[in-house]
Amino acid sequence: MKNSVIKFSGKNYPTEYLVSRLMTRLYQDYPKRGAKEIMWVHSNMNARLTDMFYPFFAVMELKKVINILRYKFFRGTDKKIEEVFEESLLTEELKRFFIKVDSLKKIKDELPEKIPILKMLVLKKEYEFYGEMEDDIYSEAYSFLLNSAKNKIIKNFMRRYIDHANIRQTYKVMKWNLERSHIIKGGFLDRETFIKIIEKGDKRDLYAFLDSYLDGGFSESDVGILDILLIENMLDSLREFRLGNNYKGFILYYLWNCHYKAVTA
Repeated sequence: MKNSVIKFSGKNYPTEYLVSRLMTRLYQDYPKRGAKEIMWVHSNMNARLTDMFYPFFAVMELKKVINILRYKFFRGTDKKIEEVFEESLLTEELKRFFIKVDSLKKIKDELPEKIPILKMLVLKKEYEFYGEMEDDIYSEAYSFLLNSAKNKIIKNFMRRYIDHANIRQTYKVMKWNLERSHIIKGGFLDRETFIKIIEKGDKRDLYAFLDSYLDGGFSESDVGILDILLIENMLDSLREFRLGNNYKGFILYYLWNCHYKAVTA
């Protein structure tokens, strides 16, 4: 969601200055502000940092785009869309587009042009259900963001994020007995891991896999909090950076901690 999609603050603070402020804010528990704190961090980044952490901000904003489309065409009100905009980094131009767009056909025709990470996306004319279109959007976006990652820390973040997307997809396919699955390439875990679980069709295999993946932290009764457990798993993977010895890892840890606080508030 680069350039024409996510706003740039125009500030040029040195990286060391921002890291120092984030260290202080971390110990003052500012991450509990959730999405508002993410917006604050973004607003105080220089152009280099904004570009470096683009994949993080993009996955956050993409979820908001999907929610906007749900509210616009399936369930929701203009007030719901305005609430999403209040904690969003989307440009005013893109916000106006979502307010004015009046058909899914126009979304399908113009979304790849409006959002650069979706420029290669080809949406079908007809979908059996809206969730299938969402899966196409997520699949294209995550693959693009992985390939555009600027360093190993961000690339590893995207690889784990893809693993988590594949876990959620596997659960969804098995829960609803869907015929089609979107298992994305590029994660740490091989696609075949998920394809085999889906083909066997036994949820117990998925639960056993999750119990191992989450270090013994999953049982069948936890399916309702699967998203939170995966967010915690990402936070745990970044915790080694919390002391600030690596500024890239520390900033990403701080941002993900804000996201964790937002969804668990």
